[in-house]
Amino acid sequence: MLIAGLQKFSLGDWAGEPACVIFLAGCNYQCPWCNYVDYFDPVAGLEEKALWKFLEEQTDKLKVCVISGGEPTIHPDLPDFLRGIKNLGYKVKLETNGSHPQMLADLTKDNLIDFISLDVKAPKEKYGFLIGFPQDSLNYLLSQIDQSLAFLKKGSVDYELKTTVGTFLTPDDVWQIVHWIKPAKKYSLINFQPRGTLDSGFGAFEPYGLEYLARLRDKIAPFFETCEVREGALRPGLF
Repeated sequence: MLIAGLQKFSLGDWAGEPACVIFLAGCNYQCPWCNYVDYFDPVAGLEEKALWKFLEEQTDKLKVCVISGGEPTIHPDLPDFLRGIKNLGYKVKLETNGSHPQMLADLTKDNLIDFISLDVKAPKEKYGFLIGFPQDSLNYLLSQIDQSLAFLKKGSVDYELKTTVGTFLTPDDVWQIVHWIKPAKKYSLINFQPRGTLDSGFGAFEPYGLEYLARLRDKIAPFFETCEVREGALRPGLF
C-alpha cells in the first residue's frame, strides 16, 4: 500500500473517539481547490512496516482508523489493507469521492468498514471543472457516483455525505447538490480552507464562514435526517 502520511491522533473524525488518520497516496481527481496535495505523493511517505508497528502499539489508546487520501478506493489492495486493520480491533472510517461503487459494496459485504464519508464535490454541471476531470469521461464518472449514493442509501453501512463549500460554489450550486442527493441520512457542509491549494489561483476563493453556512444549513436541513456545518480541517504534519 502506498502511504503518503499519518496523523497520529484526532478527536474530530469519529464523534470524539480517539482516532488516527491514514492518508493513502494517489487520486483519480485533480481538484484545483484541494489542500491535501502533499498526501498524493508516496515518495516522502511512510513505510508500511512503520505504520503497522504504530497501529499495533496504539490498540489500547486508539479506537478508529480513518482511511483518507488522495482516493483510497483506487487501490486494488485496499481490502487486504483494511482487513489487517480490522484484525487489530480498530473501527474503520473510509473517506471517498464515490467513484468506485463496487469497491464500497465489496468492503461493506466483507465487514471491512464501519462508516463511509462520501464527498460530493459540486453540482453535476460543474463537476468536471471542479475536479479537473476530462469532459468526455464525465458522464461515466457521474453514473458511478450515482451508484455509490444509491448503495449508501440502502443502509448497509453508516454514512454521511459532505461538500466543501467556498466561493467557487454559489448558494444555488449547493441547492442543486441538495436536490441531487436528497433524501439522505446525514449531510455536512465543510467550510473551505484556502491555504495550500493544488491550483494556487484557487487560494483567491474565500470561505463563506461558519455563520453563513449555518444559515444555509437551516434552509436545506429538512431534506436530511441530520445536517451540520463543520470547519474544514488543515491536517497537521504527515507523521
